[in-house]
Amino acid sequence: GFARMAHHVARRAAKIGLAFDIDGVLIRGKQVLPQAKKAMRIVLEERIPHIFITNGGGRMEAEKAKQLSEWLECEVLAEQVILSHTPMKGLVDRYGDKPVLVGGPNQVVEVARAYGYKHVHHIGDVVRGDPHVWPCGPHQFDPPVGEPIAMDTIAAVLFMHDDDNWGRDIQVICDALLSGISQRGKQTPLYFSNPDFVYAADHPMPRLAQGAFRDALK
Repeated sequence: GFARMAHHVARRAAKIGLAFDIDGVLIRGKQVLPQAKKAMRIVLEERIPHIFITNGGGRMEAEKAKQLSEWLECEVLAEQVILSHTPMKGLVDRYGDKPVLVGGPNQVVEVARAYGYKHVHHIGDVVRGDPHVWPCGPHQFDPPVGEPIAMDTIAAVLFMHDDDNWGRDIQVICDALLSGISQRGKQTPLYFSNPDFVYAADHPMPRLAQGAFRDALK
């Protein structure tokens, strides 16, 4: 089992490090899986270097580290956590000073800013600035909030985490991509953080994930 594997790894601790997948390995939904805490105790006792990786996100690494610390009953540092959008820190040198459009729950705006992106627009902000962008639902009759966001100024689209409004998100992303073609002769770069088509959660059946959204957009 999981704990036996940890014991086997411990015997070779001087030569290896561990990368723990979180979802479905340590945690399912909000339930800590059997043997996860025991395995972590062995890893800590043997001082095996380790990190935690997940295709989840929508929050800061420090917030996820705090949650894992509570679940696993051991200290987890932010530096040990790699979320689905953590690699997007590597794009800051290219797009940090340029307008970017981000997708996911509203929290991803603060995540992107914390990473170093200075001009961050959420997909929802585009619709609030011009409700006719997504003419579905009662919001289309709302007065605009804030200034309209010009799609031809968007340097890149960063889809950082799953959102709950696929139709709106697909429409706005298409506008951004096509604006790049019409203004610069090439499609605006689009980055996804998670290729998974489905994921395991508390529901007994797999749930659609960001990979499914990407295929719908295509």
